[in-house]
Amino acid sequence: MPDNTNVRATTPAGEHIKLENWPLADDAGATVRVAVAQTQLQHCATGAAGLEDGAALELRLEANHRGVKGVSFAVHDAATGDQCGYVQNADMDRVRAPSTSVVAGTAIRGDGGWLIEAPAPAPRHVVVPADWTYEGKVVEVKSKNDSLWAEQRMWIRACTEPDYDIGYKNPYLFEDDGEGGRIGTVDISTTKVAEKGGRKKGVAGGHTGMEPMEVDAVAGADAAAAAED
Repeated sequence: MPDNTNVRATTPAGEHIKLENWPLADDAGATVRVAVAQTQLQHCATGAAGLEDGAALELRLEANHRGVKGVSFAVHDAATGDQCGYVQNADMDRVRAPSTSVVAGTAIRGDGGWLIEAPAPAPRHVVVPADWTYEGKVVEVKSKNDSLWAEQRMWIRACTEPDYDIGYKNPYLFEDDGEGGRIGTVDISTTKVAEKGGRKKGVAGGHTGMEPMEVDAVAGADAAAAAED
């Protein structure tokens, strides 16, 4: 991972919008089926025995030292309020977590027991106008006496040299330059910390800056070794 990765969008009016301010939307509507576990527990047996296929269920968040990070998802019959069981700890990240309210679900009779069909976690995706312009810049920073690893040099060359092949095909790394050639779409560079003012870094009154750093070609042996790793 590079030390600095900057991504922003620009509106037609010239306003720069940082990544964290891009509009997001939830992908709602997806559901998942997970097992209703621990139906045999004393406080769950009555509710589980009264379940019917297609019955409305509620998923509630409750404190439980046996759960994940001290909480569990309890399954209740929506009509009676009786608890029917729990979502297994291994399935907790597969369903949408209840927050201030309950999450509605449906009872499904499965071959191995009861299932609850509940909303899946809603992934978020960026929704921005088509006329925005997107820009990205990647910078790898090295200290004065440090240098790029063989793998880092390979990835930088893969983003800047159309004919350099490391076995990773990505059609979005280059585009036509309008003159019959190819140009990289990733603004990637390296820089070294430079001492200025005759003072060492960390000494009171001193300051550091950045200066460009050249990227050497990867020797054949280095490239082969990196590929094997």
